[in-house]
Amino acid sequence: MPTRYCAMPIVISVGSGKGGVGKSVKTTNIGYLLAKSGLSVTLIDMDSSGADLHILMGHFKPRYTLTGITGEKSGTQE
Repeated sequence: MPTRYCAMPIVISVGSGKGGVGKSVKTTNIGYLLAKSGLSVTLIDMDSSGADLHILMGHFKPRYTLTGITGEKSGTQE
């Protein structure tokens, strides 16, 4: 069986100028398929106005958010 190792990380960016076109769903599915194939996957939602990738992954109250990193108040932080 071939080893699933890459010296350099592979970055796949998913974006659009319009909301509601399925970026989060597509990103979740791509991440799932890559992880299922044996690769280590990290998904990062950089949408400052409505990041919801964590919800699709089943994390309803994430420990860290983009607004938490930038120092802004977040509704998910308690």
